Amino acid sequence: MNIYQLSSFITVCRYMSFTKAANQLVITQQGISKIITRMEEELGVPLFIRRNSKLELTEYGKLLLNSALNIMREYNNVTEQIEEMKLQNNQTLNVYIPAGMINVFPFEDFDSFRQLHPKINVNLQQAFDTECENALVSGKADVAFCALPLDPEVFTVHVKKSQPVYFLLSRNNPLSRFKSLNVNQLRKERFITIDAENKCGNDFVSRCQKAGFMPNVYMRSSDTQLIYSLCQKNGGISFLVGEPVDIPEGLAVIPENPPNVWEVALTTLTYHKPTEAAEEFILFFQNW
Repeated sequence: MNIYQLSSFITVCRYMSFTKAANQLVITQQGISKIITRMEEELGVPLFIRRNSKLELTEYGKLLLNSALNIMREYNNVTEQIEEMKLQNNQTLNVYIPAGMINVFPFEDFDSFRQLHPKINVNLQQAFDTECENALVSGKADVAFCALPLDPEVFTVHVKKSQPVYFLLSRNNPLSRFKSLNVNQLRKERFITIDAENKCGNDFVSRCQKAGFMPNVYMRSSDTQLIYSLCQKNGGISFLVGEPVDIPEGLAVIPENPPNVWEVALTTLTYHKPTEAAEEFILFFQNW
């Protein structure tokens, strides 16, 4: 006798009808009848008295029903506890990072966290700046690295870091001779930015507007290799976040004057308590 048979028996007792029990269990009437018959054969006693279309429990059936209800309660209680233990032992952590952070994201630390917490299933998702914020608000992200500034009433900043921002341009561009560049020198240049929702690119547009012109942003892409290739061919000027490392030949990296920085913060929602896995992640990256 198994749990399914006991559950089927309880269902028949609830309705006192093979037809209604079969409909509830989504099986045929013959199917539920065979289950009860096998139980009776196994026990060697009748469980129901069949009088025309009505069913009545025998004394054996009443005894089995009482025990079956207790068994099912215990079974359901145990399975619920097991599911809770599974959730505790196998937690999922959804982490969002902005596209502009790829060059400076601490992937080695990220791998170390995974090794230190093997029971936490970490999902890393790259997105645009505002998408990282929206992912937190919608519940898609448990934690997110978000570009600053942020609304303090909505987002809690746990740790933040500043990264220098450079112009990325071809060495064939005459501007590559300068040690630094001011936005006023860029009026006639074409630009490649990451996307319309990127705060670094948007801040640059704002600085140009304050200087009295609108920059010619002719392309937006999050494909680093494509940006490098276009800049090498003098197809436009782009941006590099973080210290220049492994820059392809033919490209110049020039700081802005005055210097520009991009700030990113490890963030959660102010009005939502972080999960246990999120708290472990935050604690791990406190010294990032």
